[in-house]
Amino acid sequence: MAVSDGLIVYEDCIRDLALKLDRVAIDRTNPAHVKSRARDQAKRARGFDSLLQRAFRSSEPLRIIILQGEQRAAVEVGWETARVRFRRLDDVEWYVHAYNDDGSFRVVRGVPPADDAEVTEADDEGTSPAVDENDSAPEQPPAPYLDQFAIPDAPEWRETTGTSVSRSAEVRRAALARAAGVCEFCGCAGFKAASGGIYLETHHVVPLAEEGPDAEWNVVAICPNDHRRAHHGEDRDALFDSLTAVLQTRYPQAREMLESLRARRAVQGAT
Repeated sequence: MAVSDGLIVYEDCIRDLALKLDRVAIDRTNPAHVKSRARDQAKRARGFDSLLQRAFRSSEPLRIIILQGEQRAAVEVGWETARVRFRRLDDVEWYVHAYNDDGSFRVVRGVPPADDAEVTEADDEGTSPAVDENDSAPEQPPAPYLDQFAIPDAPEWRETTGTSVSRSAEVRRAALARAAGVCEFCGCAGFKAASGGIYLETHHVVPLAEEGPDAEWNVVAICPNDHRRAHHGEDRDALFDSLTAVLQTRYPQAREMLESLRARRAVQGAT
């Protein structure tokens, strides 16, 4: 946090933090409790990053909790939590003034972005235009892109025993938005669903069952045919290499982790 031109400003890149936590979570030399903590922290970081993006697009304010304490060194990220001696919900709202493609952002205390200021007509008394109380809230538009987890199925009750992994809806939405309705493997457009959204399927290139992270840099949006090929096709290893290359191009900062996961998968396949 700093003061710039008389404004209280905070700048950071939560996406970079999430990537650092991913490195801790996928490192098999780390203890299980450390990897589990890092996965949880990375998930929370991505949730906060998504919140920042939505606030930036909508110019909505944020409520910020001010903390005072000891921040852990970079080498301790994922291993320990910061020591907080004081926390307080700020009475003043904050606004996201900048959010860049690399995930870096700038939030400012108490000052809305100037470009997004709205001007409303008022009379001499300062009264805002009347609003019809009978007007209902507008319906939310359908999602422009959807995947296999967004299609509602009839409820089915089954008794099961085992372990399941919940997939982040934010990560899925980010992958679908990135693909913009076009399969990230073959380049064909997805089909239009009954809701009007473009349908593709989200796929973890390194499966969750193989400790692949539930992160944007490990998830692609592909057509149903290529999704089945990626799981069951005789050329699934070639698809794995191609999809890994796609993600390395889109997320160069995750290249090292993707190479590490690819090498680990190759060793597992050889044993």
